[in-house]
Parts: sequence; C-alpha cells; structure tokens
Amino acid sequence: MSHSRELCPVCTSGAGPKANSLKADGMSKDNIAKELNFSRSAVRNHFKPESTEPVSVGSSVADAVITDFDRPLNSEAEILATLGLNPDEFEIVGGSNIAVRELANGAQLFSYRAKVQRVQPDVEEEIENTLDVAGWRERLLRSGSSVSLKPSGNAKAAALTVADQQLGKKHTEQSLENWVKAVNGFVKDTKDKIATGTNIDRLFVGFGGDICEGIANSYTNQVHTVEMNLSTQIEVAYDTSVWMLKHLTDELGLPITGSWVISNHGETWVRNGGKDPITTRADNIDTHIGRLVRSTFDKIPGYDGIDYHIADGNPANVFSVNGVKIYQTHNYVEKGSGVGVEGKTIGAMQKQILGRPMELGDVKLFLTSHYHHFWMNQDRNYTVFGTPALEAKMSSEWLFEMSGVWSEPGALGFIIDKDEPMGWNSLRIF
Repeated sequence: MSHSRELCPVCTSGAGPKANSLKADGMSKDNIAKELNFSRSAVRNHFKPESTEPVSVGSSVADAVITDFDRPLNSEAEILATLGLNPDEFEIVGGSNIAVRELANGAQLFSYRAKVQRVQPDVEEEIENTLDVAGWRERLLRSGSSVSLKPSGNAKAAALTVADQQLGKKHTEQSLENWVKAVNGFVKDTKDKIATGTNIDRLFVGFGGDICEGIANSYTNQVHTVEMNLSTQIEVAYDTSVWMLKHLTDELGLPITGSWVISNHGETWVRNGGKDPITTRADNIDTHIGRLVRSTFDKIPGYDGIDYHIADGNPANVFSVNGVKIYQTHNYVEKGSGVGVEGKTIGAMQKQILGRPMELGDVKLFLTSHYHHFWMNQDRNYTVFGTPALEAKMSSEWLFEMSGVWSEPGALGFIIDKDEPMGWNSLRIF
C-alpha cells in the first residue's frame, strides 16, 4: 500500500501513461525519473500499489501499510475499509501506528501501519454438541471397562493410521464424520477378518499429525475460514482421540500400540512469524494430545493395554509391532529430492536410511502423511505409504493447486504380518 493517484506528481502531471510505457519497455525507475524530469522517489512511489488495493489476509496476522493518504482515518473501521477489508470480518491487532507528513503547499499526508487478522468467530454450537464435550468425560471416568484383553502372541496386527483431520478448519463437522466413519469401518473389517480365521492379536493406531488446524500465525497461502478457537480445537481433538481408543478397546478387546508424531500445524501455537517453534519441536499440539490421552487412560480401570509411543521432539517414531519395524512421521521435517511430492518423500526416507543404517536399515514400513492424499511405493524390502487426509472433502485446495494430487478423505488400514515379504497385506482405505 503506497500512494494515492490524486497526490502522485507523476499522475497529476499527466506523465503517468508515459512512465508506465517506459517501465514496460524495460527502462529502470532511475532512468525514467531522468527522462521525465521527476525525482527518483516520486517515480518509485508512482510504481507502488495504490492505497485502495485490498490486503490479502488468510487466518494469519498480516502487516498492512497505508502510505501518504490524503485525509485522516479516524477509526479502525475506516482503516480496514481503506485496505479493502470488511470490518465485520477483520480486526486490527494491537492498535495502529500513525505518521503525518506536511508538504510545502501546506497539505498533509497521513500514513498508517497495523497488523490485521481475520476475526475468529465463535464455535457453532452443533459442532461442540456432536461429541457432548461437557459431559462425556465424567461418564468415561466413572464407567471403566469390563473388557478382558486377549493376550498378545506371535500373530498379526490390524493397523489404522489417521492424519490431517485439521479440526477447526472449514467444515469441521465433515472431518469428524470422516474420522468416526473410518473407526467404525475398521472395527467391522477387523471383526470380519477375525471371524474368517485371520489370527489378529493386536491393534496399531497411528496418529499421523495435523489433528488440529491451529490459528496463530497460520499459512497465508491457504485461504480458509477457521471455525474454532484453538482451545476448542484441542478439546475436540482430545475427546475424539479418547473416544477412538476406548471404542476400539471395548469393541475388539485387543491391546493397542499407539503412535503420536509432531506436525507443522501442531506448531502453529508457538510460531512467531517464522517456521521454527519458539520453544522446542516437542512443544506440539499432536504429541500434547497424546500425553493427555495417556494420562486419561492411566486413571481408568481396564484400559491399561495401550502401549504409547509419543515423539519427544524427533520428527518420527521408530518402533516394532508384532515383529515388523515401523517408521512413522508427519513428513514435514525430513527433506529429499525427487519428482513430485511422492518422489521427494521417497528420497527423504532413503536419506534417513543412509544416515542411520544401524537403526533404520531393517524398517519395513514408512508411514507418512502431510500431503493429503493416498499413495504408496515399494522399493526392495520396504514400503513407503502416504496416508490420506481425514479433513473435509477438498478443503485443502493448496495441495491440489500446487501438485494436482488429491484423494477422497479417509484413513489408511492394513494388516501387519511379519511373515509377508514386505511386512503387510490387506490394504484398505476406510
């Protein structure tokens, strides 16, 4: 935001079209100033955007500047309107800085600088009521479990990986519906497999990251509306995570290996205008929820059959389930080269193996997420999976627009089997 055409000497003299033509021909601004007999600052200001051009603000805080405006702006609403923003939808954070400059002819020009963000609306009541946030925790703690866990032996494990729910993003209710549908589908599929003779004695549940959308300092290139404040996002994510593990235990009666990894949206509450958290990578929403879930089940009789793997600042968890070694990551820290997001991910996993051969040389399954679509690649003795997103359908336009890849919302399911050459079989998307 820079100048008003009514006060621009290049415009008011009638030289604006000529200046624009010279610039289009490749002439520098300094040479244009010499050619048209204007000061360099006048020409440079001429080519800055007008002060009436809208500011592009997503859910994040953006810097907004109005320079050399021809009248005072007497309220925040006037400043926002001048920036092309609806005062009902946007707000100024921390007030605005004002500077006044007086010209030789006595006219005054006013400049403003402010930080602008989208107003966060109250959470719609029906979203909160879908999980009965107010009452269900008390009932859970009171009830306990009457299920006797089956002993774990040398058999197969049924796996379900959920990722990129991004609760709080637009259409959160669809994301929750997708999550519940995936869990119920997984329960039915596992019961069917057991009934037809598949020897399953354990469950693996992988939380692949970005369970919440976040709010503070979110990504300006993602145009979306945040429906929930951050504390409510965390509450709903926690509630649904506990419901999921309780439901799996009650319905299937099997011990569970659970994994929680850090993610980029999990860092949004500690960002400070950059890409690194203010504290540590361990200060992450996803792993914070994992620790809350563990603390909850530690207090409830009958739910002691969960084995927790909660990343402590590392980008990935490495562990074994029924004899098959697994590397799970949200895949936003590791970097690799290759064609497309899949090729880059494969390259990143190969670099991890080369850098840590003693630890990762025998990993069979690399479970990744972050790119919001399902894909897989088998290479020699390991498989790299890309987990689909559980968010609302097509609510992450950025990936489709950037890479042209997208898949239906869902969760990744398969059977972990150490007797299989690749360590798995029976792939399904729930």
